[in-house]
Amino acid sequence: MTMRFHVSLDEPDTNLGMWSSCRGLHVQFASKEITEGGQYCDRTLLPERVEYSTVTLERMMTQADSPRLQAWLARVAEQWTGYEYGNGSAGAYQGQNVTIRLFDHQGLLVTGWVLQHAVPKEWTGPDLDAHSNSVAIEKLTFEHTGFLGHGAPAGVAL
Repeated sequence: MTMRFHVSLDEPDTNLGMWSSCRGLHVQFASKEITEGGQYCDRTLLPERVEYSTVTLERMMTQADSPRLQAWLARVAEQWTGYEYGNGSAGAYQGQNVTIRLFDHQGLLVTGWVLQHAVPKEWTGPDLDAHSNSVAIEKLTFEHTGFLGHGAPAGVAL
């Protein structure tokens, strides 16, 4: 499996490594149709919301990257719960920016996306079967508030 997506976080020195698949970079511009009395041929569309889907990363598990991901998920879990009892951080986990960089077949940067205020939604580990020679795959899904630059931090180098 070719790794073509590099993922890093705002958290200092947190590099989630290379990924082979990135799904869900999707934005939908929702609008509301308004019809006016006496206007039978025309309609007016009013912008309502900009909605972003969840983003799912997928890769084969590696000795270098998978433990790093598990360590980060453990830190998030500590902040996710227990804060109300003084065992965690000062407040609930607020998320952080996740930068996804796309590389071409020569390893040159093509483009990137910054998922703003991203929080992990789900991690899925491999199906383990001794009778199979399939590769161990892990998946990580993020929810976020957007990637189109609305309120994006200045100076984020892709």
